[in-house]
Amino acid sequence: MMRLLLLLLLLILSVVLFADDGFVAGADKNLNWENLDKKTSQPSHEEMNKAIDKARAKYRPVLLYFYSKGNESFCREVEENWFKKGQVKTWAAKFVCIKLDSSDKETEELRKNLKVDEGAAMLLFLDCRLGELLRIDTEKGFGDSVERLVDKMKDAIKKNEELAKKLKEVDAVANACENALKQKKMREYVQYLEMLAGLKAKLGIEDSRIDEAAKKIGEMESAARGLLSEAERLISEAEQSFRAHGTRGFRQDLVNQAQQKLNEVSSKYPLSSLSKEIADVMYRLTNLVAEYNRQKQEEENQKKNNP
Repeated sequence: MMRLLLLLLLLILSVVLFADDGFVAGADKNLNWENLDKKTSQPSHEEMNKAIDKARAKYRPVLLYFYSKGNESFCREVEENWFKKGQVKTWAAKFVCIKLDSSDKETEELRKNLKVDEGAAMLLFLDCRLGELLRIDTEKGFGDSVERLVDKMKDAIKKNEELAKKLKEVDAVANACENALKQKKMREYVQYLEMLAGLKAKLGIEDSRIDEAAKKIGEMESAARGLLSEAERLISEAEQSFRAHGTRGFRQDLVNQAQQKLNEVSSKYPLSSLSKEIADVMYRLTNLVAEYNRQKQEEENQKKNNP
């Protein structure tokens, strides 16, 4: 009888131990997940994009949780032992929190960019541009204490703040550049464009807008130098004619054309990198006209003195 009771007790214990406790990976509601559809409470691709845009616009870091039904042990650790803790919830509020099923085909492009395999369970801390700051997965982060996790969250926030400070400066200059162009204030536009291109060296930051500004300046310099070269050709031709024939050989038409080229450079491409080149060409043209006026005045004085 005693043996029967013991067997029955073991059977009951086994049922209790191995019974389904209802845990579902990705069902966490402790954090403010910002990519959930408001009607279904399920992750939404559209809401995910909105959450990512919000992180960038607000300069906030991203807590990205990839859950997987094939890695329940890790997900259970994260959702039940980490996300439920008050400290974690407090610091998570400083992030834009996103949770995604790593088997969802709609997340494939994002996973590829972040180097996350399909079906992987992972916790990522990202900056506001989705640059990776830290990843915790089954190999690297399992078993981290809540205190260590909070320290990592604080560190991620600090790194994002450093990036955000630089990004705000880039955004301000890029916006000023765009507004100047819309208002057709060319001189201001070029000044901001040069300022934007210089931020890479100043801030040590990679940004496509900085690269585009540098490329645009290169194109403008090339176009401006083409016009300056044409202006110099016209001035040389006018100088040769003037030296050969004196005031009678002065080519006002060539002078006017050269001046037009210089005006075009000054109005379309007022780059500081070209200021010396523009000044040198302008100096030649000014000297030519001044010498012509001087000789012309001498000739007129001679006529008056020798009627």
